[in-house]
Formats: sequence, structure tokens, C-alpha cells
Amino acid sequence: MGRAFVIDGDSLRLAGREVRLLGIDAPEGRQMCMREQAPWACGRAAAQALRGLVGGREIVCEVEDVDRYGRLLALCRVGDVAINRWMVANGWAVAYGRFGAEEASAARARRGIWSAQFERPHAWRRRHLGARAAMFD
Repeated sequence: MGRAFVIDGDSLRLAGREVRLLGIDAPEGRQMCMREQAPWACGRAAAQALRGLVGGREIVCEVEDVDRYGRLLALCRVGDVAINRWMVANGWAVAYGRFGAEEASAARARRGIWSAQFERPHAWRRRHLGARAAMFD
């Protein structure tokens, strides 16, 4: 619990620990998407959406696990808003084992990254980061 610093669209720093938002996968900070035949910094846009939601407010995270890199895997809330679910429902992240209905709704409504052509973050990491991609999954 506390104020969080946004690392990227699916990671926060909270109380000195890195927290990975469980069940979602947001575009990487350097990831570009195509919107109206022009490159769009969708990774930065996803991080900005999360910053806008968190906005220096106190958040509460329920840790479910710790990954092999020591990151806390958690479901987080800001006020009454479930952050993980909000990111997928608003199209700033894809579902990663959870939130499939929210992803389908965002895709149908062309919200966030669904308003563009994009490569799923997992595939983008594999293509651009090679062996190092595993540490971001």
C-alpha cells in the first residue's frame, strides 16, 4: 500500500519493490504501433494511461506470487478501480491469463491499442529482445 511510481504499462514501483500487474501484458516502452499509416508510441501511451489513473494517489496491491526475478505479482486498486482490469478494459494492455472479456470488449470498441495495428507485447519482446525477453514476461 502506498504511492506508486509507474515503470511502464504493467509495472509499478511501490514501497521499494517492483510490482508486476498480474493478468495483463502492456506494450513495452519502446514498442510502436501503426495508427492511420503512421507510427504511434503505444508503449509510452500505455504507461501514460497508467500514470493518469494512478496519478500520485495511494494504491493497494494484493500480492499473489513472486516471479523468478523477485517482482511481486499483484492485483492492485486505486480507490474503487481495479487497475489491472481497467488497463485491459480501456485497451492499454492485453489479457495475460485473466480479463479475457474485458479484452474482447476493448477490441470491439477499438479502445487504446485496439485503435491501431499492433503486435502483442509478448511477441514484440521475443522479436526485439531475444533471450532477454523472458525477464519481461
